[in-house]
Amino acid sequence: MKRLFILSLLINLCISKNTFAQQFFDKATVEFEVKTNVKKSMGNSSWAERMKDMLPQFKTSYYTFTFTGNKSIYQFSHWEPNSKLPPFLKGSDEASKWYVDHNTGTMQMKKDVFGTVFDIEDSLTNIEWKYTNESRVIAGFNCRKAVGVMMDSVYVFAFYTDELMISGGPCSINGLPGMVLGVTIPRLYASWMATKVNVTSVNENVVTPLSGKKKYSLTETGKLIVDRTKEWVDSDDPSGTNWVDQLKWSVML
Repeated sequence: MKRLFILSLLINLCISKNTFAQQFFDKATVEFEVKTNVKKSMGNSSWAERMKDMLPQFKTSYYTFTFTGNKSIYQFSHWEPNSKLPPFLKGSDEASKWYVDHNTGTMQMKKDVFGTVFDIEDSLTNIEWKYTNESRVIAGFNCRKAVGVMMDSVYVFAFYTDELMISGGPCSINGLPGMVLGVTIPRLYASWMATKVNVTSVNENVVTPLSGKKKYSLTETGKLIVDRTKEWVDSDDPSGTNWVDQLKWSVML
């Protein structure tokens, strides 16, 4: 009887410890490592094939995601140390910003497309999610895996935690019951992985709407990209049209 009492006490202590160990945060700053396979993302056009030998296989950049309440901003922070990327591969990362208001379901983005910065404003992109039983720990947080589809055919593999209380993630990823700390999008040859999470000294002042003169919707942005690239690719060449699709998805993400 005494052994049974001690065993019951130990089980209750373990349950209490695990219960109190989980904490929930309504503000935080998260650093993401973003890795893109440069050579695969360029496609197989004759121009791309000539360029590939002069470029690294991957580019690695770091972004910060800061949120307070239901609003967030995601923006470029720095390059991987000793990065030797040419300038034309850096501009789109360095200029890009995302501001999201989850209360209204709207987002603002700044995106550099071949040297021109576009200001985009629209509703958050709908992502159809399905949950899985797979889980892992990312940056010290327990995360669950979900698989989503956006823009009709782009698959998104994400790990999210409900301990960070915002339905967001890098870029415009949204729609899960917690924050996404890990993402892979195979069709963009890219991944996003949280490396640091700060919940103690969050600069909430950076979470502000983006300024801009002319605002484009996502639909307008997609049409602009197609128009600006139609002279670069042969419509009968699948590799060229695939590259335009990847560019459009990347800009609209």
